[in-house]
Amino acid sequence: MLTPKGIEDLESVIVHLKEEGLAVIFITHKLHEAFAIGDCVSVLRQGRLEGTIDNETMRRSTHAELQRMVVDLMFPGEVESLANVAELRDVSELAGTGRKAKIGEPLLELVDVKIPGKHGEIGIEEPISLTVHAGEVVGVAGVDGNGQRPLAEAIAGQRHVSGGDIRLAGKSIRRLSIGARQHLGLRYVTDDRLGEGIVGALSVAVNMVSKRIGARPFWVHGRTRSAVIDKHAKDLVGEYNIMTPSTETPAGSLSGGNIQKVVLARELDFDPKVVVFNKPTYGLDVKTTTVVRARVRELADTGTAGALVISTDLEELLVLSDRVAVLSRGHLMGVVENKPGAEQEIGALMIGGSHGG
Repeated sequence: MLTPKGIEDLESVIVHLKEEGLAVIFITHKLHEAFAIGDCVSVLRQGRLEGTIDNETMRRSTHAELQRMVVDLMFPGEVESLANVAELRDVSELAGTGRKAKIGEPLLELVDVKIPGKHGEIGIEEPISLTVHAGEVVGVAGVDGNGQRPLAEAIAGQRHVSGGDIRLAGKSIRRLSIGARQHLGLRYVTDDRLGEGIVGALSVAVNMVSKRIGARPFWVHGRTRSAVIDKHAKDLVGEYNIMTPSTETPAGSLSGGNIQKVVLARELDFDPKVVVFNKPTYGLDVKTTTVVRARVRELADTGTAGALVISTDLEELLVLSDRVAVLSRGHLMGVVENKPGAEQEIGALMIGGSHGG
């Protein structure tokens, strides 16, 4: 959740600690950071120590060889399919790799929007304007707590705006309820997947249709059609490769990655036009992260939908986004085209610098 400069500073601090004779344990899901900082690298998998690459092996191996060793320990037999994921690469290699979309009509428009914070949090302090087009992924970067949650919740309808307008396909939705916005094709993938994304005590099947309660074909004349719900859930479990004992399993008992896939399956299932993703891969393993990011890209690839991806992971935004908006202290600092060198411009804006164009 640090800026690029903050990551450099952290690495310098760790080097200094080692020089002072301290021992350091550095836990990360970004493998290039582990290679840059670690004198040896250990891999945990499902609560077990799968292996350790010792200091001598680290010194005599190339970066590519180290990648293969670690990925093979994490996901045996899947080295080739995971060779180019962002977590294995330095951020400077990723700028400009995001999809260059052939964009269509504006789908989501924020026009001079202001959003109050709650309980001391930072809201959107000054009016911001931002547009997401059909076929486009727009990223929102920033250190956590700089207005991202108020922005996501205001678009989803969970929070009132204090000024400006929010439009979906040209229609103002500022005063519409959450359900009315969903009916128009707006979807929200929350960053609180366990507390807000699902009802943990309810089954996977029920969670799959929790945004469509009372609607056909799952309910007819007020009666629940359990067989239809179960078949629908099984289809989505297969499509999204959700690891669950059954569709009747309580959703809260699944792993974080599988809970996230349940949320994605539900939100992307019924004709989305705009999906707001708030930290969609936070805390997920490399393999699940790859699956989730592919779903975001596939959504925009249809050419009829758009995505707003809010993330504290700059690598994620560079591999997904066509443009990246930067929030700092509740202000929209600028919007950067995803091109070579974009990470430096985004990093400067994250700490309050100017937009170099």
